Amino acid sequence: MKKRRERKEYLKKYYERPEAKEQWLAYRRTYYKNNPDRARIYKYKKLGATLEDYNRMFELQQGMCAICSKHQSSLKQKLVLDHNHATGKIRDLLCSHCNTRLGYFENKVYATNMINYLDKHNKTEE
Repeated sequence: MKKRRERKEYLKKYYERPEAKEQWLAYRRTYYKNNPDRARIYKYKKLGATLEDYNRMFELQQGMCAICSKHQSSLKQKLVLDHNHATGKIRDLLCSHCNTRLGYFENKVYATNMINYLDKHNKTEE
């Protein structure tokens, strides 16, 4: 157990060095550029899904975001698997833009405050 802890501390210090950190990031960028599905498979596995699940959802949604209906071909990034953070349940495929904004709206108090703010400032002077 002691050796494992010592090794962990050593690696932490090693990768804190700027040159080691940059070298590791360069390796990861190259690896994922050459193996794009590997990164996606890893992310899906964490959510309890497979690449086949993603592809099936992609076909059902005809390659479009479930919220804004933009097709993936018009986006810079691939559609992402949206999931409920509380339950872990996978919902649909979203563009990164909609997925990010949805995160804000999952907090209902925050979402209500945002809507009230917009209503307050969008009222026309009568």
